[in-house]
Amino acid sequence: MVSLCAYMDDSKGEGADAYLTLAGYLAPPATWDAFPPRWQAALDQADVPYLHIKEFGSPNGVYAKWYADNGEADKIAFFRSLIAVIEESKLSPIGETMRLGDIARFNRDFGLNLDPYSLALYLGLIELSLMYPMAEVEIVLDRIPDAHSKIALARQYIRSDQYYKSAGKIIDRWKIAPLDKKLSFRNVLPLQAADFLAWEARKSATRRDEWFVTEKPRLRPEEWLGSLLFWEVRKMGSIVFPRDMNERRSFIELKKNLPIEGQVWDYQALCGVHKARGGHWGLAAGARGGAVRAGFPRKRDRRGGVAGSDGR
Repeated sequence: MVSLCAYMDDSKGEGADAYLTLAGYLAPPATWDAFPPRWQAALDQADVPYLHIKEFGSPNGVYAKWYADNGEADKIAFFRSLIAVIEESKLSPIGETMRLGDIARFNRDFGLNLDPYSLALYLGLIELSLMYPMAEVEIVLDRIPDAHSKIALARQYIRSDQYYKSAGKIIDRWKIAPLDKKLSFRNVLPLQAADFLAWEARKSATRRDEWFVTEKPRLRPEEWLGSLLFWEVRKMGSIVFPRDMNERRSFIELKKNLPIEGQVWDYQALCGVHKARGGHWGLAAGARGGAVRAGFPRKRDRRGGVAGSDGR
């Protein structure tokens, strides 16, 4: 039986950036054994102690040197060296992004209280169960408040899923736990790669927020991808090289050869999930299986799609 391990981190924004992304990388244990020396060499080459994307916003922190004259070129070279490690290690990216305002609206409309983090974990686990039904999988999550209760809640969402009924048995045998209290992202290097991916995936979704608000609600699911591509061309002049921050170019590099498995989950997609589940999110044994698949993950080829489209 194939053995796999995933390291995942979350990235959350507020206000106009109100998205939550849970993302990371999946690989066999032997791959993870070989990963830390390569990642550490990239850190040493740049003379930085660790990667933590959130800290790049501080001009006085460990990345202060890149705020000086000509620092931007060195920062880009650093990101490229990390991306090269990820690509050479052949890590498989996974992740789900939630529109937090849409989850709040969905909860109000359907009288629910779904937790965004648990929901993202549930959706990611369903996708992994479809991709690797015979594998033994261990998932290491970066620490968050009430981590064990959120994991338990995600498992509840899975066990009560009457559309993917086999997922519960598959995922029940998987180990899913937050990082040990004695450790941190500073010394668990795979979590630094997960942090990088989660941040960039969330920022990519935020950049497309206008499309989710003004375009997607009036379209049929089969029109989403074409509409998003057209919107990219109209707004950015290109679907390949957006004219915004350098960090977004790093995301393009991240997903160019390693397409992210996952999508942005908004109100419409959540309604599709709710209908497919028969409207049940608890442990009720008699929940009806729905006939509609819209918005749910399914096994795909590894070429991926455009982040933010349904693409399934």
